Amino acid sequence: MLFCNDLKMIVMIQFYKVLFFALLLCGISVNLKAQGLKINEIMSSNTFVVFDEDGDTPDWLEIINTGNTAINLSDYYISESKRTLLKWQLPIFNLPPGKTFMVYASGKDRLQIPLQWYTIIDVNQPWKYFLPNSEPSATWKSYSFAETGWLTGSTGIGFGDNDDNTVIPTGTISVFMRRKFTVTNLNELKSLWFHIDYDDGFVAFLNGTEICRAGLGTPGSPVAYNLSAASHEAKMFNGGSPDGFDISDFIPLLKENENVLAIQVHNAGTGSSDLTAIPFLTAGYENQAATTAPVSNFLQMPVLYPHSNFKLSSAGETLSITFKNGTVADSISYGIIPANYSFGRKLANPATWGYFSKPTPGSLNETEMFTDIVKSELQFSIAEMFLKNTRQLLFSGGVAGEEIRFTLNGNEPTMASTLYRGPITISKNTVVRARIFKPGAIPGKITTRTYLFDAPPTLPVISVSTDSLNLWDTQYGIYVLGDSYDTQNPNYGANFWEEWEKPASIEMTGIAGERVFALNCGIRIFGGWSRARPQKSLAVFFRNEYGDPVLENVQLFKSKPITSFKSIVLRNSGNDYDFTRFRDGFMTDLVKNMDTDIQAFEPVIMYLNGQYWGHINLREKINENYLASNHKVDADQVDILELESNIIEGSNSEYIDLLAFLKNNSLAPDVNYDFVAKQINIGNYIDYMLSEIYFNNRDWPGNNIKFWKPQTEDGKWRWIMFDTDFGFGLYNSNDFTLNTIQFALEPNGPAWPNPPWSTFVFRKLFENTRFKHAFINRFADMMNTTFAGASVVSKIDSIASIIQPEIQRHYNRWGAPSPVGWQNSVQTMRNFAMNRVPHVQSHINQQFIRAGIFEVTLSNFPAAAGTIKLNTIEIAGESWKGKYFENVPVTLTAKAVRGYKFSNWEVNGVTVLDETIVINLKKATTVKAVYQETFDNGNSVVINEINYNSAVENDAGDWVELYNWGRTDIDISGWILKDDDDTHQFVIPENAILKSKGFLVICRNSINFKAVHPFITNFTGNMDFGLASAGDVVRLFTNAGELVDSVAFKSELPWPVEPNGNGPTLELRHYSYNSLVAESWKTALENLGTPGRENSVTTGSDFVTSNSPEKQLRIYPNPFSTETKIKIENNRLGPMKIQIFSMDGRLVKSESVDGNEFVWQGDNQSGQKLLPGIYICKVQFDNQLLTGKVILGK
Repeated sequence: MLFCNDLKMIVMIQFYKVLFFALLLCGISVNLKAQGLKINEIMSSNTFVVFDEDGDTPDWLEIINTGNTAINLSDYYISESKRTLLKWQLPIFNLPPGKTFMVYASGKDRLQIPLQWYTIIDVNQPWKYFLPNSEPSATWKSYSFAETGWLTGSTGIGFGDNDDNTVIPTGTISVFMRRKFTVTNLNELKSLWFHIDYDDGFVAFLNGTEICRAGLGTPGSPVAYNLSAASHEAKMFNGGSPDGFDISDFIPLLKENENVLAIQVHNAGTGSSDLTAIPFLTAGYENQAATTAPVSNFLQMPVLYPHSNFKLSSAGETLSITFKNGTVADSISYGIIPANYSFGRKLANPATWGYFSKPTPGSLNETEMFTDIVKSELQFSIAEMFLKNTRQLLFSGGVAGEEIRFTLNGNEPTMASTLYRGPITISKNTVVRARIFKPGAIPGKITTRTYLFDAPPTLPVISVSTDSLNLWDTQYGIYVLGDSYDTQNPNYGANFWEEWEKPASIEMTGIAGERVFALNCGIRIFGGWSRARPQKSLAVFFRNEYGDPVLENVQLFKSKPITSFKSIVLRNSGNDYDFTRFRDGFMTDLVKNMDTDIQAFEPVIMYLNGQYWGHINLREKINENYLASNHKVDADQVDILELESNIIEGSNSEYIDLLAFLKNNSLAPDVNYDFVAKQINIGNYIDYMLSEIYFNNRDWPGNNIKFWKPQTEDGKWRWIMFDTDFGFGLYNSNDFTLNTIQFALEPNGPAWPNPPWSTFVFRKLFENTRFKHAFINRFADMMNTTFAGASVVSKIDSIASIIQPEIQRHYNRWGAPSPVGWQNSVQTMRNFAMNRVPHVQSHINQQFIRAGIFEVTLSNFPAAAGTIKLNTIEIAGESWKGKYFENVPVTLTAKAVRGYKFSNWEVNGVTVLDETIVINLKKATTVKAVYQETFDNGNSVVINEINYNSAVENDAGDWVELYNWGRTDIDISGWILKDDDDTHQFVIPENAILKSKGFLVICRNSINFKAVHPFITNFTGNMDFGLASAGDVVRLFTNAGELVDSVAFKSELPWPVEPNGNGPTLELRHYSYNSLVAESWKTALENLGTPGRENSVTTGSDFVTSNSPEKQLRIYPNPFSTETKIKIENNRLGPMKIQIFSMDGRLVKSESVDGNEFVWQGDNQSGQKLLPGIYICKVQFDNQLLTGKVILGK
């Protein structure tokens, strides 16, 4: 029923609606509130001023109600785009007059408002608890469970560390706990957090449903009462905070009346020295709740401001706030705002904007304001880092009204620092830091230069400089213990365990003294237990707030062509601190050409605030930016997990689903295995696992585990290799004998290092025969190549020789390792390398095969006519041996090179015609791939010579030489040269005829090329792309898009290294050689290479100086088995010299004869019969040189 007044009200409402829309049609804007809501403060580069509920430091903005009445924020939108003013709607919230409201500009898009927090369960409150010696009733975690016989005690509950109110017996493996509690006003409850200080693992349940766990297997799986947890140290007893878990998704489990929180807490083992459980439960209400429970003194709950769906640009943009009808209420255009400064309105004069060094998020702008920023840049007159004599340093830069102040001890310059008035004498190791100041303005960027008078370095040098308080202050310093810490190693609770980031500067110089870079940055202590070492690892971050958002245009690592870095690590070698100091870098470098994600590695010398800080290892830092650089993925669209499934970035939901599938399904059926293989990159996983197993890394797989996937439909999980220090005999010189395969498959291992969860995926995959065979064969491939003893020792010795000159000096600084101890540790690694493979072969056989291990002998005939792909590796040459396993079939595919085609196999003397064969070994097996020569010139153009990094003094620019080895000219007009990027293309111009035996050079800069090679005319250009000095790909395509030839070269062994910046070029040894194999290439014997003419290293060349040589030199029979005649087809008389070369360039036979004929019986200079294969015959006579191929058969 409606009363009269109600009817009048309805009529009036309808009237005003009509009036409102009529006014709109007349073009009149109705907005009674817009003038009251303003943008008040902005921060576009935040690193420590404000933390959100995720622990991140997002950009933020603050709005203020300048009107006289409350404003409903949901009527407004904010945007950083002029084109989309209604981009993000503010949440429903009534903002009172004169009050401010903050929004995180994080891009996370969360409509949340500040909550009222109440801790429902706090420390020192009574719990029911039970110490089981058998499995309790499955209903123990439900509300209705009868707690008869359970003990009562207040938290914390546990033993050891003196942090427990209720002490239980030492050696307890687990304790089960319950506490009932009441919640009210569930409709107002918006957030729920569970915190716990625990040692070592737990599973928590709310009204019988699991809500979170740590250190105890996969979520949802049952945990036996006597299961050991992964090791985890409690934090509160050392002044730390308990770990927090947002369980807001479980709010629907709560009831208006009583509820129960149940927790089972597990120790790392019965021999552990401590166990602790101190749980908390905290509720967040939108409005005041009917409770007086305060927030626990041990907790700091997040202020839940909303998150916009966009971020603020650190380069500047226009920010606006707009009423819902499209009327702009306020807008502000801002430029670059220095890091951790805000840009806002002056309180006394809101129309005036300026910069605040002390921002005031969520409150009025009452601190000091600056109206300008110093933009001038400083220049130092001395560029080099290492000096020999006293020098005078001059500064330049700045304009009228500005002044330069500086320090000489690494501290940041302030207004109290020394004023620059003239030259500064530099006569000893000194860190000079200078900055431009101006009254009323934010000071300019700090510029730092380190000057050293020490001996010339044996390694590249990195110098880090920071204010001494950032390192050594008891309260703030990151390098010290501080005033509250555990006295036992590794000193948990010490300052160096905090994730504090301090501003610093970092410089690098090469061995030759060239300055590589000098930037501002942030530094944190990095690593695990090695934080307690005197020399600590540092993580280095480049950010906008430090003035240098990225380290770019610098190739830090020879092994990777990456030239842009957001962060790096200076690593003290972790557990290898006292031993070789390159163990982890060596192991990851060993497998860099496998399908592994590794951290690149370069040993360097470090200085800290001008003091020698010893040898340290420069490494990539594993994070989302590492993935973006290494895999060309979006850094903001990746999932990165660690250990069981702990989130580092993104989400773990897909991985949890994968674990559930593995748990509930056998992988024996291929259909199930194929489903898993669509989610796991099997090739990467196999290489990752077999590498860790070969290393015998015993701090794994229950530790040092990280894996990731791109957030795409076809994204697959990949595993990242890091922190392998325990491998290669770190603590046991004989651990090359240990069975790490069995260790990695252990179903009931201890909490560390191989608990059940850590071996689960590996165990499940071995249910499938295809995976098992793929794993075993790939491992065999690697043991026959990459992990072969002599090859591994060579790599160990190569790295050791680089570091060895610095060991004595490092020992003098830090006391370890001694030079003798270091040599002994290196020898331990050599011994491991020489002995490991036979033991692993035996372990594989014991675990999976229990049958034979047989030798396989492979050969190509002729030797240079092709290669054999054996499983995953490619075999070139005339003889190769490796060991493989019975009942694990191996696959072989013959691949002919240019000028040849596959003929047949000879398998233990039996002819087989298929190009691909599968062999199930039952005995030692000999396999020969036989090829036939062809004369098809359609594909006779090869990439013959590459100049990818000229010497500075003779910079011809990058160039590539093509060679036509065929017998006919080829029109290569429109053919395309590319590197590894398909967008980088050089199209060969029209009318380009590459003659038989002819050359064409394609150069990047024809002017530079002509300046260095003035007599070369057969060249073209210009390429609009260059070749990377770390290595690159060169590909040649026809005008129809067909691949003609390709080379993927590197600037490190086994590829020739001299062509990288030293003058010589990279030359192909013979046109028939496989250009993808490093052994097919050599360093040019001539300093600037041989563009446009015969290569200086050509083996068995077809290049001749006489006319129509094929009519003059005759070799018959060819092929031959007993003897062949080498004859000049003319009537000349007189001496001639015959030389026979193998295909790798070795002279095997040399004879001088009178006459025009020589009989060769396939022997060497000593009369020994040579192996079958292709040989090159060179005949010199009458100032002429003739060459030809000769094939020695069986």
